[in-house]
Amino acid sequence: MGQPNNGARRYAENHTSELQNHVFAFETDEGVTKPIGWGISASQRGIEYMEKMMHYLEPLNATLLYEGGVQGDTGPLYEKGVPCMTIIVEDTPEKKFYFTYHHTAGDSMYMLKTEELDQNVVAIASMMYIMADLEEKMPR
Repeated sequence: MGQPNNGARRYAENHTSELQNHVFAFETDEGVTKPIGWGISASQRGIEYMEKMMHYLEPLNATLLYEGGVQGDTGPLYEKGVPCMTIIVEDTPEKKFYFTYHHTAGDSMYMLKTEELDQNVVAIASMMYIMADLEEKMPR
């Protein structure tokens, strides 16, 4: 995960002594269509923790929980024990909508639906607020 000299790998290397303070790492890089849930890569205790707190997100209709929250830029942190999350958005299993436009001339703000972009912002901000406000942090 991550290229040998990329910022994600360098960050993990340069901040190893601080990683015990990281609650989790979050990356979203699969588009901003309708949010439906969360990907999580964590210990079994971390996954159970997330299952218990999903009820906070019921008003957003983004409460599905999937295994697999590591993405390219969070991989180096995960390798060092930091739980990782991502938001899961509506698309085909092969991500056909996203990869039709990803890194093409059509990959622009004009392809976004503002309502879905807003839903992503609200869902991600809500998740961050909830995770920061909980007394018990996600178990490693």
